[in-house]
Amino acid sequence: MQVKIQFGLFKGKILRYPQDHKARPSLARARDVLFNWLGNCDKMQCLDLFAGTGILGLEALSLGATSIHFIDKELNHIQKLQQHIQKMKIDDRCEIFCTDSISWLEQNNQLFDLVFLDPPFKQNWLEKILSLHSFKKCLHNSSLIYLEAERGWSLPLNWNLYKQKNLGDVSIYLVTPNQNTSNKHDNTDRI
Repeated sequence: MQVKIQFGLFKGKILRYPQDHKARPSLARARDVLFNWLGNCDKMQCLDLFAGTGILGLEALSLGATSIHFIDKELNHIQKLQQHIQKMKIDDRCEIFCTDSISWLEQNNQLFDLVFLDPPFKQNWLEKILSLHSFKKCLHNSSLIYLEAERGWSLPLNWNLYKQKNLGDVSIYLVTPNQNTSNKHDNTDRI
């Protein structure tokens, strides 16, 4: 399997993964829509939960993100991601954690401007993560959260829908916390 970075500094870079790599990378069409919505990621602190191939976080870094935390519990995903990051010479902007997302969130005390949440489909991961106090604690008022889900999934009521698009069997969302969801740390608008 191979995935190509579509935007920014590393545009055109091909990331190769073994055939048995179990991660489901975000579709190129989904990334195209997302990063056209965002425009750039200048100075953003980003979090990639369920990182898999890490393509979402790597696209953000390519578009100017200051840093990214990659979280995935699969050791082979983390090892391959570390190899790509070292080859791209961006180690100083990345932190990689081999653990499950919920455990990591419970230990985290940092705020993020942009969060990628693209877990395995049909396992209720989005509902679990979005309902966690530890997840809400890592957001400020202007944080953006990218969600990827099977088509027909419904966004919980306590999140503000900013953008949404259906791409075949996949639906993508860009959401923001409502005033009661996030830390009251920052009131600036990102988009």
